[in-house]
Amino acid sequence: PTSASNAKFYAEVFITDDMFLSVIVGLAGVFNALGRPFWGFVTDRLGVKVSLFLVGMATGTSILLSYLSAFTKGPLTQKWGYCFSVWGAFFCCSGNYAIFPAATIY
Repeated sequence: PTSASNAKFYAEVFITDDMFLSVIVGLAGVFNALGRPFWGFVTDRLGVKVSLFLVGMATGTSILLSYLSAFTKGPLTQKWGYCFSVWGAFFCCSGNYAIFPAATIY
């Protein structure tokens, strides 16, 4: 199973709208694609070590928010909190693929 299917599988416990989850996971691929050039640009400007630190912190925060969104009250807060956390995680995780080629030089 891919991480996209895991994102949908995890959220099915507290979000029952299957169409909404499918849209979230479908758009996660777009954020994955947008994240690569962004993190490449950040790496060019700030360097490998700072970029890896920022990617790690941003990814960790996004994953923590996806966990915390399960405990928020209100269906709208749960849906959109999880939505932005999944998109943020995919946007940030794609940074590893942009940074690691430059990191192998060091």
